[in-house]
Amino acid sequence: MEILPEVETMEPRSRSIKKIAQCEVCGYIASSKYRLKCHMRKHTGEKPYKCNVCLSAFGYGQYLKFHMRKHTGEKPYKCDICMSAFISSAHLRVHKRKHTGEKPYKCEICSTAFSQLSNLKIHKRIHTGEKPYKCEVCLYECKSGNGLQRHKMVHTGEKPFKCEMCSMAYSFKNDLVIHVRKHTGEKPFLCEVCAFKFTSYRQLKKHMRTHTAEHQNEGEVGVTEFAKRRKKLYPGERPYRCDECFSAFLCRYDLKIHMRKHTGERPFKCDVCTAAYIRNHELKRHMKKHKNLRPINVKDD
Repeated sequence: MEILPEVETMEPRSRSIKKIAQCEVCGYIASSKYRLKCHMRKHTGEKPYKCNVCLSAFGYGQYLKFHMRKHTGEKPYKCDICMSAFISSAHLRVHKRKHTGEKPYKCEICSTAFSQLSNLKIHKRIHTGEKPYKCEVCLYECKSGNGLQRHKMVHTGEKPFKCEMCSMAYSFKNDLVIHVRKHTGEKPFLCEVCAFKFTSYRQLKKHMRTHTAEHQNEGEVGVTEFAKRRKKLYPGERPYRCDECFSAFLCRYDLKIHMRKHTGERPFKCDVCTAAYIRNHELKRHMKKHKNLRPINVKDD
């Protein structure tokens, strides 16, 4: 399953053109009855334009045109700064904001700004509490379509991110990125104490416990001290952002753990009861409640 970035709508926008038709549902003003007819499909769910390669369907002929380029590989719109290529001018326009830093869409409630209109719409749901995307299998609800797609992988076991160098496959792109480093030898996570390097933050986090006197206490205090130290080393630098609630993190691993709150994934399960947890240390703490049972070895995060 392909998870696509949500970009600002490419629906024809009325500018200085004569406005002769208005949507009775949302107030959208169109420049012709035909454009209003196309717009109404957003409310009715009608999708008359179908892909003859896959089962995708669209409400606009232009959307189908862009979609077909995914099958053909055509990317006619190129960035003149970094030479990245895109299937539509809208995708290119959004991409260029990474270079310019432009964030034209601002939240009226908290003043947070975004480079994409769709991200602003998702962000506003934090304030309203709206969660329009619901899982058909369980009771999970989320704020975005992409978030729901990620959650569904918990049920299906789907692993769309495949390594080109071996047969490994993953449900999440970040997991694949970390895996590929085993092939490339890249180790971007540096221990500031002893200069050891690691392929993932998880490995660095585990290693940092060896530098703390609290290592014997399951490493929890040591991790806390390391987190405080890391904030001093990298003040203000939080490049990894959640596209569900827009929380920001210092590393991919923190983002991965955070995403479990949105996907509902709880990989650390108790062998005694039905309890399950997002983090390993939460499971270890829970296991202490089963006092009369022998300690159970639990694998690290």
